[in-house]
Amino acid sequence: MTTRRTWLRVGATAAFAAAAGALVAAAAGGVIEPTGIAMIASVIAAVLAYGVAPLVVTVAMRQSALSSWWAVAAALLTTVLWSVVALLLAAPALVATAPALIDAIVGAAPSASALWILVASIETIRLGMHRRSSEPA
Repeated sequence: MTTRRTWLRVGATAAFAAAAGALVAAAAGGVIEPTGIAMIASVIAAVLAYGVAPLVVTVAMRQSALSSWWAVAAALLTTVLWSVVALLLAAPALVATAPALIDAIVGAAPSASALWILVASIETIRLGMHRRSSEPA
């Protein structure tokens, strides 16, 4: 099996895991427990689904020559912001110290995800147009 195909399988598996993680995050986020286990599961699943999976998918796309490094940079920004949000939710003492900064970071994480989707989509379309234009008629 070629390396390119292997990376595409890695990306597809990561996308599936991200979708499953988003479902777990939604389900666990709706459960109220006094111990907070559901909240921790929800935060971890959200970081994996919205932060880590886009990075894995984008690196797989890059290794398969389906995107450029700009998409990887956008995915890295997404991963960093979602990870910081998770750390802030895990450490409530930090939230009390700088609420405006925390609100800005938490508000920026979904925007970073949207930026990643936009950049990855543009890169994939650009590559498809390039390959299509270089095919013999």
